[in-house]
Amino acid sequence: MSSAKTTAGELFNRYIWLIEVINEAGKISYNDIRKKWENSSLNDSHSDLPRRTFFAHCRALEEMFGVKISCETSGYYRYYIEDYEDINNDKLRRWVLNNLSLRNLLKESSQLRGKIYVDEIPSGYTFLTTLMKSIKNLKSVKILHHNYQNGTKKESIINPYLLKLHKNRWYVLAYSQAEKEMRLYGLDRIMECETLDQTFTIDPEFDAESYFSDYYGVLVKSTVKLEKVVLKVKDPENKYLRSLPWHHSQKEIETTDEYSIFEFKLRPTTDFVVDLSLKFPDIKVLEPESLKHEVNKVLINKLKEIEGV
Repeated sequence: MSSAKTTAGELFNRYIWLIEVINEAGKISYNDIRKKWENSSLNDSHSDLPRRTFFAHCRALEEMFGVKISCETSGYYRYYIEDYEDINNDKLRRWVLNNLSLRNLLKESSQLRGKIYVDEIPSGYTFLTTLMKSIKNLKSVKILHHNYQNGTKKESIINPYLLKLHKNRWYVLAYSQAEKEMRLYGLDRIMECETLDQTFTIDPEFDAESYFSDYYGVLVKSTVKLEKVVLKVKDPENKYLRSLPWHHSQKEIETTDEYSIFEFKLRPTTDFVVDLSLKFPDIKVLEPESLKHEVNKVLINKLKEIEGV
């Protein structure tokens, strides 16, 4: 199923293929998995799936995503996903099954091609897989990063802490050894990525859940004040916000036929301000005044650009 020429991206797709095969069957024998692999569109050479490779992929699935493949101890000795229902309570594993398996389904089924369209994640999966393994093994990584703002390319050695998916883009939060501080790097801007032999330790005070807790997206600035934000959202925009909340603190405190009032507790960083301006006038800031002023500044600057001032 894999070879010396198999890329990290191809391995990633095959891991998800294996999840899908077992998930669809509920329980399935090793021989039946082999037959499905021989006929898979991912297997251009129609190669065999050695038992050793199969077990290696099962271990990788558990290590990378916490998806454990178990086998019956008697009877047909079929394989199944252990504690499958628990996946619904785990955002990462649910994302893996829902999002990535859809991509493989489209590759497997020619009848669906042209019937379903999904956006391509700019970074692909090659660096994602490398960084996942580096995070798991606490291995430092050397990257070549392209700064879009000034056009420079810089080589850095980083200690990757976590991965975050935001607006269809992957980011890695890492400690920069040169800058001696935490930095966020977009994977689509990483041109080269190499795992090093040196290991690192994670700060015991660091908590992945709380690091982004006060923020809307990926922009983290502790100098921005944590405060209550109140928005007036017109119908039907309020329905979208209700079905896909912007932040875990979001509360709908008033509802009418024409609009809803939503309350947040967060740090209104620049990315939040910009997205609010994009939704104007369907979404208006009621408080705080400072945020209302920031959104107005963005809108005025946009108007000047349009008018050529």
